[in-house]
Amino acid sequence: MSLIPHGTNGGTALVESLLHVLGSSGSTSSNTQSQESVLLILQALLDSDISLVPLNGDPELFQNALPPRQVLSEVTLALLQHIAETHHPMPCLLLALKSLILLTDHDYGFYSLKE
Repeated sequence: MSLIPHGTNGGTALVESLLHVLGSSGSTSSNTQSQESVLLILQALLDSDISLVPLNGDPELFQNALPPRQVLSEVTLALLQHIAETHHPMPCLLLALKSLILLTDHDYGFYSLKE
């Protein structure tokens, strides 16, 4: 059994699955733990310090350390929607905010957040 449908881009399908978990509503502890885990994964995905190549201040390399523009826009929108909803617990909100703050560390991420 596969979580990624056959014939689709695996990375994009995985991110969509994660965003689906993030957007689910429910106040159970398992739902909160799932959302916290998804937010930690997204935080690692958006952290430009986690890269396979040394960045050395080159702005073009920042692009390679982050997901593609479309995925980045979807993740940013999902994080903003997550923060806007009032029923999420404080640890989830703080993780979402920290993920958005990571994007503001450089121009490429700030531009995608501004869109």
